[in-house]
This record gives sequence, structure tokens and C-alpha cells, in this order.
Amino acid sequence: NIVCGTIEAEGALEPLINILKDPSTPVALLEKTIDILSRIFDTGNGLKRMFDDKVVNGTEGKVNLANSSSDAGGFLQTLLKQEPMTRMEIIGYGIISRLIDLLRKASPSVQTKVASFLEYLANFEPHTTSMTAAGIESGLDAVFQKGVLNVEEDDTENQPEPTIVEIEEIGLATSAAARLLTKLLNFDQFNRTIDPAKYVIQLRKILKSDIPLHTKDWIAACLVKLESKFGSALKNVNFTVDKEVIIYETIPRLIEQIRTSFSYESKRAAVSELKRIISGGSMEFAKAVANAGGIFHLVKLIEEGKGDVIESSLAILYNLSMDAENHPAIISAGAVPVLKRIILSEGPQWTRALHLLRTLPI
Repeated sequence: NIVCGTIEAEGALEPLINILKDPSTPVALLEKTIDILSRIFDTGNGLKRMFDDKVVNGTEGKVNLANSSSDAGGFLQTLLKQEPMTRMEIIGYGIISRLIDLLRKASPSVQTKVASFLEYLANFEPHTTSMTAAGIESGLDAVFQKGVLNVEEDDTENQPEPTIVEIEEIGLATSAAARLLTKLLNFDQFNRTIDPAKYVIQLRKILKSDIPLHTKDWIAACLVKLESKFGSALKNVNFTVDKEVIIYETIPRLIEQIRTSFSYESKRAAVSELKRIISGGSMEFAKAVANAGGIFHLVKLIEEGKGDVIESSLAILYNLSMDAENHPAIISAGAVPVLKRIILSEGPQWTRALHLLRTLPI
């Protein structure tokens, strides 16, 4: 952090910005430059916040530089004395236009870095104004379109199937762009220029795609924010955002939490939330649990869990058993001997286990 901050204090920001502006800059150097700039900006904010917190909390009347090297101390003093507009002046309309151009044309790995940097700049309204004027929508469209093409059936014949690495990179890029869009939605000036229905449709397709689950959280969050901001303008969208988020992000995430977590409490929280969702009675939610591979993991929870974890798992499986298509999967997961054991033990959950067993064709 001190190194990155010293780079800024020594006036290296402008040369780095010039590298970014140069259209002939090689991609590898471009990525490194954006990385350095991101670290510098984050470092500056982190140190400034640390300084402010100490003063506000009264833990120190001033920053104590006695235990720091003279270089580090000098850097900190220089940084804290910087004029507030220094960075605002360096990151002008020209560099924002360049970043948006990169967002439109670059590879997903570069798009991820650019979107993250723009997200940082979007904390400042003047930068957001510049982004809006420079056509940030076109950059967002370019990133989201790659995610949409990943699921468009009409295009699969004309394009080679993306590799696992490419899908991961597309997922990270769309997630970063969704974070940026979520930040921009805080500004009315930006909101007046966009077609929210277009973004809702694009993001829904991406949410349904096979990008990694861990990259879908911001896609879902952005969809929810779009609906909260533009609910009345989405009347022509023929789906419910909340339901789509539950089916394609929340349920798969909870199943993944049950599958991978080493914490019993974490699994307990996940199955409890899953029970709450399924108890709403939507067959689409039940189907989403089955499609996410949840049946096997729920049976395993019944076998290894206790108390309310067993009860929640039984309740979910009973709901799933109302669809005969799930019977083979429930039986294959080993539910029958587990249920019989619970019934014979006459424990607290034996009646639930009996009801579930009676629904199965055995």
C-alpha cells in the first residue's frame, strides 16, 4: 500500500493515465496500468479513511509518524495534504471516454478491470456525469451482450462453444458491469437516459446462463435494484424479477451452500431459508431445487443432521415429492432406508418421514 501511495505522491498518476490514453498501448500493459491505478486509488482512500477514523474516534489526536520511516511519513503527509480536486482533474472526460471505449471493445478480462475502475469513479457525481455524456450505456451493452450470446440459442450454431475459462471470464466481466450499473442507478441523470426494460431482459438472460454461480450475485442485485427504481416502467416485461432471482440465483446458491459448507450452522441457515422459499407453494421453486441437484444433498442432510435441520429437509423433500418426476431422484438418493430408520426410531420427525415415505412408489 505504501508503495502504491508513494507512486501517487511522486506524481506518477499522469504518466499512467497517458499510457491508458494511448490507443497503441499493448493489452498486457493496459491491464497492468489499470491494476496499478486501481490499487493507487484504493490505497489513497484507505489511508485517508484510516486517518479520519483515528481523528473522529479520538484514539489519536494526530497521525503518529514516529514509528514510520521518513519516506512513509512524508508520503502520508503529502497524500493527506493533496488538493481534493487533484484526482478529479487527472481523471477527466477524455480518460473516461477511453475507458468506455475499452469497455466496448476489450476482452472480458480487461472489461472486468475497466468496469471495476469505472465503478470506483462512479462514487463521484462529476465522473458519473462524464460517463453518462460519454455513452457508458454502450460499454455496458457490450459486456452484457457477451453474456447474452452465451445463452442465445440462435447463435450457438455459428459460434464455437466457449471454454470453461472463457465462461468464467465472461461471468466476471458481467458481474463487474452489473456492479457498475448498480452504482450508476443512484444518479437520476443517468437513470433518465436508459431503457431499464432492456437491462432487465439482458440481465435475466445472463442470470439463466451457465456462468459460474459466484458471478451471479451482482446480476441478481442489479435486477432487484432496477425493479425497485423502475417498477412502473417494466409493465411490458413478462416475468417477475423477484421470482427469477430466486429460481436462478438464490436457490442454486443455497444448494451450493449446503453442498460445500464445512459449517453445520451455515448448512442449517441455508436449509431453513430453502424451506421458507419452498413453503410458498410455487412449483417452479420446487423444480429449481431439483434442477440444482438439491435432492441428493437434502437426503444427506437428513441422514447426517439433527433436529430442525432434519425437519426442514423433510418438509422440502415432501414438497418436491408432490411432483412424480422427482420420485426416481429421491429414491436414488437413498431416501427410503433413511426414512425407515427415522420412522422406526420414533423420534420427533417420524411422522414427517412417514408422510414422505408414503408418497414414494415403493
